[in-house]
Amino acid sequence: MRERVTFQSDDLRSTELPPSDVVMIRNVWRHLGNQGVTHLAHQVTAALPDYGVLSVGGADLFTEDGSPSALDATLRAVGIHPVGVGDLYFSAG
Repeated sequence: MRERVTFQSDDLRSTELPPSDVVMIRNVWRHLGNQGVTHLAHQVTAALPDYGVLSVGGADLFTEDGSPSALDATLRAVGIHPVGVGDLYFSAG
């Protein structure tokens, strides 16, 4: 299993993600700014196969005042949809 898992540290506002079945990007989206979020959402879409899984942090889905963030709408716009379980999303398939 260890040989099949990749851990990497990059600037998520400009990196290209490798093809992956599962992507975990948790509790950082809120720090990327609108352009960074849009770039990363497109990268996740390109990296995930149909029905691949994205795990985001619950804190990324809300602003500091508790209102919904734009992340959910951005992910849906690029074809990544919530599965109805916590903070998991599936790529469109």
